[in-house]
Amino acid sequence: MPVITGGSALVGRVTEVNPRTSKVQLLQDVNSAVNALIQSSRANGLVKGQPDGSLLMDYIPLEEKVAAGDIVLTSGWAAICRALSSSAR
Repeated sequence: MPVITGGSALVGRVTEVNPRTSKVQLLQDVNSAVNALIQSSRANGLVKGQPDGSLLMDYIPLEEKVAAGDIVLTSGWAAICRALSSSAR
C-alpha cells in the first residue's frame, strides 16, 4: 500500500502492519523501486532510491527527452514527484 502526502507526493510503501504501528519503506531507500512515467512525454521508467538519499529514474528509452524539473507520475497511483535531473538515464 502506498504512503502519500496530503500534497499527493509518494513517500514510500507500507511493508509491515502491527496493531499500533506500521513500517514504511521510503522511496529514497536503496531497495526501493517504483514504476513511473514522465508526464509530458509519457515515457516509462523505474524510480530507484540511491545511497545518498536521492532518486534516480532509470530504464527510460534512449530516444526520450528528459529535462530537469519534468513531472514524474508513479504508475497506478498518480502521485506526483518532482523529476530528477536529465542525467537520470
